[in-house]
Formats: sequence, structure tokens, C-alpha cells
Amino acid sequence: MGDRGNLYITNRDSTGKLESWIDLYWHWHGSKVRDYAAYALEVCRGRWDDESYMVALFLGHLYGFHVPPSGIVINGFDDNEHDVVEMCMTDNRVRIWNGYDHGDLNTLADVSKAKESLPFHEFCRKYEPPKEE
Repeated sequence: MGDRGNLYITNRDSTGKLESWIDLYWHWHGSKVRDYAAYALEVCRGRWDDESYMVALFLGHLYGFHVPPSGIVINGFDDNEHDVVEMCMTDNRVRIWNGYDHGDLNTLADVSKAKESLPFHEFCRKYEPPKEE
């Protein structure tokens, strides 16, 4: 039951291994996480080069949105039903991961296995902001 989805905000080392991450979890509307991420990321465009401030703005916009995340997990993973969105602060890319790989650190360490990998600006251009519920 539900429509669970996840967005990871990550940092990676020079080999691509995850160093730290926050898993934002939606119990409802998880199928729209990609659109929510594009909206909040676009709003923060002027701060993409200032990681700590940008993440604070990003979270503020998500929580001020009409369908905020249901929970946050630090360096762990919550339930999932859809492809996972990763917003990597190390290389300013958004990766889309197969939902079945959710929580598999071995797969997530190999960025070439992502279904999609886009620089922030291309991700924002590709996905539309969500419509009001």
C-alpha cells in the first residue's frame, strides 16, 4: 500500500563510492519524486556551486511543497516502489537508478550502472515541475 519513492542526496569519493547520503522518503506520490527534484533543483539554480546552502534551500523547497517527503534516513535506505533519484553534490549530476537496486551499495558504487545520468541543468530542462495535487 502506498506509492513509495526515494531521492538520495549524495557525496561520492574519487572512485565513485558513496561517502555519505541522505535518503528522502515519500510514502505517497513516490512516482513523482523525479518531478519534485527537478522543481526544487531549478529553484536552487543560483546556488549549485555552494553545496551546504544549496542543500538547505533544496530541502526547504521540498518541505514547503504540497507533498513533502514523509521521512529522512541518514546513510541508510527506506522502502521503495519506483526508480530512485540520486542528486550527487560531488559532480552536480542527477542519476536515475533502477528501483530494484535500491539500497544495494555495490551497484550504487558503479555510476555506469545508472539508468540515466544528467548534469543538473539538463535534468531540470528534461523534467517538468509537478502540477498541483
